[in-house]
Amino acid sequence: NAEYMGEQDVPAIISAVEAKETPEVICAKLGKCSSVAAPEASAEVCQICELVVTLAEKYASGKSLNNTEIIDLLKGFCNDLPDVSAECTAIVTLFGDEILDAIENGTPAATVCSDIKLCSSSEAAPARFHIARAVRL
Repeated sequence: NAEYMGEQDVPAIISAVEAKETPEVICAKLGKCSSVAAPEASAEVCQICELVVTLAEKYASGKSLNNTEIIDLLKGFCNDLPDVSAECTAIVTLFGDEILDAIENGTPAATVCSDIKLCSSSEAAPARFHIARAVRL
């Protein structure tokens, strides 16, 4: 279920292939597939991303879990979130490996989410909305 990918997509495709992204992830990040669409950056998506990164840090610290196990735990967490489950799952599916690599390198959550284009500097760290209150880490 892929749409036509034009010449403008070639640099992003080459970069993603070099980063060993799967075809499904490449297609979704470019917004050309119907399976999993990358969420558009917004204050809400930024906060979901930061929540995912914080939880991933918690799962990764001091535990002998591999990346696949952590991503599975994060997807389970996302499935239990009211109202934002789809956005959360898309973030984990599309960016889970990048998030875990960044955590391993000590990158802060706000920076991780900015680097993967889900937060802008103006969206990071304003007042937290209902997700932060609804979830206890």
